[in-house]
Amino acid sequence: MHAPVLDPPTQEPMHEIDEPPGAIASVSDDPNKRLPERLLSVDSPVEPRGQRLGYVALAIVIALGFFWVTQAYWAPAHPGIDQNGYLVGGRVFAKTLSTGYKPDNPFQYVGGMWVMTDDGWVYPKYPLGVPILTAACLWIGGEANGPAMTYLVSPICATVGIVAIFFFVREIAGSFAGVLAQLLLAANPITLTMANNPWSHAPALGFVLVGMTFLLWWWRYDGLWRGAIAGFLLGYAVLIRYTEGLLLLPMAVVALSKLRWRDWRSYMRCATPLAFWLVPVAYLLIFNKLAMGSWTGYDTTNESTGFELANFFRRWPGTIELFYTSAAYFVFPLGVLGMLLLFSWNWRIGLFLAAWLLPGAVVYTSYYWGDNARGMGSLRFYLTLLPPILASACWVMWRSAALLGERPNFAGGIVQPVAIGAIVAIACATGLRDTIPQLERDFTINANLADANDVLRLHTRGLRPSDGVLFTDGQQFMSGANYLQFASGFEVYGVTAFANNAASVILRGPPGGADGDPNPLQARRREALRAEYAKYDDAGLIARQNEIMRNALARGKRVLVLLPATECDAFERRYLKENFASVALASWREPVKWTEPTVSAQQRRGGPGQVPPGGPPGAGGRRQQEPRAPWMNNMSTPRSMRLIEIKRK
Repeated sequence: MHAPVLDPPTQEPMHEIDEPPGAIASVSDDPNKRLPERLLSVDSPVEPRGQRLGYVALAIVIALGFFWVTQAYWAPAHPGIDQNGYLVGGRVFAKTLSTGYKPDNPFQYVGGMWVMTDDGWVYPKYPLGVPILTAACLWIGGEANGPAMTYLVSPICATVGIVAIFFFVREIAGSFAGVLAQLLLAANPITLTMANNPWSHAPALGFVLVGMTFLLWWWRYDGLWRGAIAGFLLGYAVLIRYTEGLLLLPMAVVALSKLRWRDWRSYMRCATPLAFWLVPVAYLLIFNKLAMGSWTGYDTTNESTGFELANFFRRWPGTIELFYTSAAYFVFPLGVLGMLLLFSWNWRIGLFLAAWLLPGAVVYTSYYWGDNARGMGSLRFYLTLLPPILASACWVMWRSAALLGERPNFAGGIVQPVAIGAIVAIACATGLRDTIPQLERDFTINANLADANDVLRLHTRGLRPSDGVLFTDGQQFMSGANYLQFASGFEVYGVTAFANNAASVILRGPPGGADGDPNPLQARRREALRAEYAKYDDAGLIARQNEIMRNALARGKRVLVLLPATECDAFERRYLKENFASVALASWREPVKWTEPTVSAQQRRGGPGQVPPGGPPGAGGRRQQEPRAPWMNNMSTPRSMRLIEIKRK
């Protein structure tokens, strides 16, 4: 590997560009003459055109390789409670241009991440960005292909982010460093885990990285269209995750750096990204206020108030440890060192990257949710904060290569490329090794769910979504109802909704706190459900379930039950009263089996799924494995499933 070639001294000096090439001295004295904005100048490597194109081709190959690897673990399904909010909200948006609807009755399945208004309408508490992308898939693919297409949004957005980070880092440290950043991001455990998950994190990564790349291009090369694209994409990122609004800070660094303080027209031109950023953000806030009566859905659950500096001071050591052990294993120290050294090399870029990373890191470390989740449950929030760390680390590696390359000795010719290769290889190999068990587990769950939906579609071919009623597993955290409500479009009921002893997890109050504390489950909706269930004893709940089936059949709808075989037997014994009979449509065994590893590499290192070294208070320093969630029980053994239809006798 040859050392990067730096800009020769004969080229324009490496400092802020105040005038365009060839400008005459009198231009600045003419008040009617437009002066260009101040552009960013960076002493990044000068590369021949052929070399740059070769690196671009390599970057595309790496991105396609990432997509190919993640597709090996892809299945068009997910049982998550958060995912239900995004996807079902998108299905509703595709029909009504709103994410809200009014349930037919209090027992109809509504995911736990939905909030209720005074008039009984429900909305996902999340912003509109992912539901709009979901709706676009349904508009394009229709009922036949749209639901499955939706599950490609995250892998495509993650892949776009892998491409974008190459172009971003190339502007700072050249194409070779851009490729290193690609590899580090592509093999990162958070990126890999989120790539196939229809959550908001992978779409946010794609929109943020492309937006920040256009922002950097606008900073270096001007062009209002670049600023407009950057502003709109970063504004749309706020539609995906509210906290991406913090990217206004690096946007402000760029705009103020370009500004000509004595030229009023420069203020207008430098405000271009902000103007286009406001377009999606204003739409989001107006929609929220009109629909839910609050600026965000999180206001209704008190989660928008769940930020405390006390949390930050208590948790920052653990956050740094998670960054090193999992989020940016082996390269995190280089990233911190690079961000500090960048201020002496080019303070504008240093300030830009710090304004990207630090506010978000402080906010997420201060957030109450960090006490409720370990490992990926917390690390996923930091996904869009990885690029400035990786960019800084790759800049350090490039800069060391440039300095050593100026001296054709053993260190510059052999040690330096070997060291860089070893750092990147260790980080990437460790990320892949630690993440593959998680990908296999997720694939098992999702593939078996998708298979159940295929069986359901086969036996309801030609049935309109509005003409189907489905009873299925309705545990709130991870359940078939979360997925099948979106995939089928049917009127869905969780079978546990008609049992007082396990009606719904949403009836619980906040763990260890008062009703005014931040809680993912909305207090208003919880109280409304408590009041509803107080009206019924167990026999009354059975009668209400029978009434729902009877009314559906009277309106010509098909009533179906999709459950594991043992639970289906229990359903028939409990609910098939009066003149109901069941007709067996299909029985099958879930096709994918996963064998859980006894101890993962991450657990040996204290990564996700493991209490950090030292253990919790009072644990005596002993590492303890995090208990498995209930929905993971018996997942190593495929379940026997059954689909039945309820008819009148």
